Amino acid sequence: MRYAPLVPVPELGAGAVCAEDVHAPLLAWMAACVAHGGRLRANSLTRTVAQQQVLRDRYVAWLNANKPAPEVAVANKPGRSNHQGGRAIDVATGGAFPAAPPDQQVDLLWATGQPLGWTPIIAQPDENMSEHWHFDFWGFWRSVRDHRGYDVGCLCSALDVGQAGEWQSDERLVQALLLRAGYDIGDVDGILGARSQAAIVMVTGARAGSSLLPVIEALRLRPVASAWQTVHP
Repeated sequence: MRYAPLVPVPELGAGAVCAEDVHAPLLAWMAACVAHGGRLRANSLTRTVAQQQVLRDRYVAWLNANKPAPEVAVANKPGRSNHQGGRAIDVATGGAFPAAPPDQQVDLLWATGQPLGWTPIIAQPDENMSEHWHFDFWGFWRSVRDHRGYDVGCLCSALDVGQAGEWQSDERLVQALLLRAGYDIGDVDGILGARSQAAIVMVTGARAGSSLLPVIEALRLRPVASAWQTVHP
């Protein structure tokens, strides 16, 4: 299996999908909202590369026009957003909890989502901040995010499901999966250098051949690392 599957989330609308390990935490968050008198609704869940490119083009056009208002939501390049990896949701925050005051909607989303692993992208709950609606579920990629940073974590999650756009390649997917398994092989640059090759030998017992699919399949069987190994070529 080259790519991890995306699974349907019909509770959030026709065509809604997410990464496989995100599904249960997403349903759990929906249930937690109901228990607090609310309803979790998605303005955006998983996006294709093409859908992300439309938003990116709109954002870049707004920046180039130097317009003060209205603000256009920040949109990263396709493959650099957790929306491609099936690990991000833009929540419809207005009226999510009908009985609560307007200035407590985001607070309640944080209170119900964070214990389940949903990470806000902003530092504090504030309805007036851009991206107050965006939450990530890192799951298998949390250690990569923590060790290598947000952008690399997003790239790896997108590579995992085959939605990294211009960065999608088997070589980068191998590097992402090596990082997930805890092998600190350097950048996800698509060049299987000495450290990547050494890590592949550690996992498979042999150097990568002309087809990387056996390496990818072997790496998918590796558990997510709880510690990092320095790889020496």
